[in-house]
Amino acid sequence: MNKTGKTGESVDYENELWSVNPQEQVDFRASVARLQAEEAACRHQLASCSDAGRRALLLNRLGQLLYGQVRFDEASAAYTEALSEDPHLAAAAHNRATISYRMGYLAEAERDLLAAQRLQPDNVEVATGLAEVRRLLVAGGSAGRRDRSARGPVAVED
Repeated sequence: MNKTGKTGESVDYENELWSVNPQEQVDFRASVARLQAEEAACRHQLASCSDAGRRALLLNRLGQLLYGQVRFDEASAAYTEALSEDPHLAAAAHNRATISYRMGYLAEAERDLLAAQRLQPDNVEVATGLAEVRRLLVAGGSAGRRDRSARGPVAVED
C-alpha cells in the first residue's frame, strides 16, 4: 500500500511497517525467554513456600512476570491470590488495578486503587492512577462502570 508523503514522494508504509531490525527481534525473544524463565523459577519457589507473607510477595512477582508477557487474566489471578495471602499488600492491589484499567474495568480499578491508597496514602502513583480512573468514570458515565462478575478479595486496611 503506497501513500503520498507531505512532499509528494511515494512511501511504502506496508514494507516500512514490517521492516524490523533483526537485532530488535532477537532482543524481544530474549526478553520473553527471560520472563518465562523467571516465571518458572517463581512458580518453583511458590511450590515449596508455606509462609503467607512470602507467598504473597512471590505471587505479586508472578503477576508482574505474567503482565510482562501480556497474560493479563493470569496476572490478575496471581494478584488476587496474593491479596488472599496478604490483604495488606498494597502493591498487589495497585497492580491488579492497573490490569483492570487496561482491560476497561474502571470500577474495579477504582476499588483496588482506593484499597491501595488506604494502605499507602502517600503513594503518588496510586493517587495519580485513582484520579485518572475517576476522570474516565465521570467522562464515560455508566459505560465506564463495566465490571467483571467474578472478583477476588480486596486489600484491607488495618
